[in-house]
Amino acid sequence: MTQTSPNYLNKFDIWQHYGITNSPITSLPDGKIMTVVGKRYGVPASQMLARLGTIAVMVADPEPAFHERFLWLPPTTLGLSGKAPSSDPNNRASNLTEADIRRVSDMLPCVRMEGNDFGEGEYFMYESAQQYRWWLQARKDKYANLATNPYQLVRRDFGFHGSMDSYQGGVGEHWRDTGGGSVSPIHPRYTSMYDSVQNARNSCGYWSSGLANLVGTNIKFYPDIPNYAWKYYIKKHAAEVMAKGLGRNGGLLGEGFFTYSDWGKIEGLGDAIEIHVGLEGKRRIISPAGYAITRVHPNVSYNFMVGAAFFIGFVTTDGVTPFDTFDLFGTNPNTMSGLNPNPTNLRDKLVLWQPDQLDIAAPALEKGGYPEEPLRWHDAAHQAAQYYSSTYRTGGQPWRYTRYRENGGSWIEPQSNGSDILYHAAANDGPGATHSSARMGRGDSMYRVEARFVDWAYFDPSRPEWDIKLIEADIAGRTFPLEARGNTLYVMNETI
Repeated sequence: MTQTSPNYLNKFDIWQHYGITNSPITSLPDGKIMTVVGKRYGVPASQMLARLGTIAVMVADPEPAFHERFLWLPPTTLGLSGKAPSSDPNNRASNLTEADIRRVSDMLPCVRMEGNDFGEGEYFMYESAQQYRWWLQARKDKYANLATNPYQLVRRDFGFHGSMDSYQGGVGEHWRDTGGGSVSPIHPRYTSMYDSVQNARNSCGYWSSGLANLVGTNIKFYPDIPNYAWKYYIKKHAAEVMAKGLGRNGGLLGEGFFTYSDWGKIEGLGDAIEIHVGLEGKRRIISPAGYAITRVHPNVSYNFMVGAAFFIGFVTTDGVTPFDTFDLFGTNPNTMSGLNPNPTNLRDKLVLWQPDQLDIAAPALEKGGYPEEPLRWHDAAHQAAQYYSSTYRTGGQPWRYTRYRENGGSWIEPQSNGSDILYHAAANDGPGATHSSARMGRGDSMYRVEARFVDWAYFDPSRPEWDIKLIEADIAGRTFPLEARGNTLYVMNETI
């Protein structure tokens, strides 16, 4: 049986996200979780919680209660100390004392989940900074103290968003050797990381620096190039290595707190060239007649985000924790969010009004206008979670790589140490291909079995949606055929 798209999502409306209020209230197998960004005015967190394993909400109107909140801490948080950032380029929080750090921590409540962006901005620091260790210890102490944690909330803190001391894949998120030269994904540098827990831990400083004793960790996937699909493999590899270092088995929960954060927009090509320049979105407004025009970062493929959230977020980590800005919007399509007060100042959200007739005022609201950019990408995590919920019959069993073949070709055999994603990444033209017809990888497929039940999934980011191949999976003595489009997640629930 092929999992179909959930009927509560609207694939024709790219502007709103529906999963936060319309998805079913249910937990996910294996204790997997999700957080959401509630970017809609007037929807309390209580309406979003428990939908497909949602445990916490970042941003909501009204503000979530402590036990409902995902506390996302920007670098300005440390400004609560009353001290300005230092001039130290490596640690702009270097003038803060432990007392300063604890005073800031004391101002913030214990919550259902938290993370931070202290690795950038005004109070930038590295995870090795003493101030960051003081921060983590202060938060750890606060949760352990019943006087400061009266709701007895369990501390779920993944620390730096996209932790720099954790393994984020490759060298600089490219398939390179230590010296910087490009290598194949199946270079011994990468395959050896799967050979033992210690090898996985040697991939980064998360364990040797002691961070593992203070905080969880996070895999961040922010596409920053138009050709981002090949990075699926490097990010899933990073998640697998971190999971192995945490002593986990086939995606089942274990030591530490470990999440996956995605971002639905292609951010840019560097400091000098912003990718959204010249790209505009036009949304028709009926009354008053005109167009709301936005100039924003283009969206990542929705289908790609569903596949990545399923395999990296739910199969490999504890769950998906998407990030977005704190902007809030309404649901009336005949309104728009506030206009940019300075249209000549290019920013990543440039909002303009083009009326059908001159002198018609923009239906812009300072609060509660319709979204100024597409928000549908937020539903990708809900759709992936819905698919994961369908694997409940095999819950508690580890995920394994599938023996499969394409179009009757040779069987793709699983690797003995679980490093299959590296071989998938290296297949066909591989990640270093430059010609326009390159196929950079092949399909990713995993399965698990419990008694007579088989759940298996397939996703191939190396092919476009229009490309269809016959996939045959060899599982538990049976062959399961699937006609699969590229860049599309398939989750199959079979009985043998």
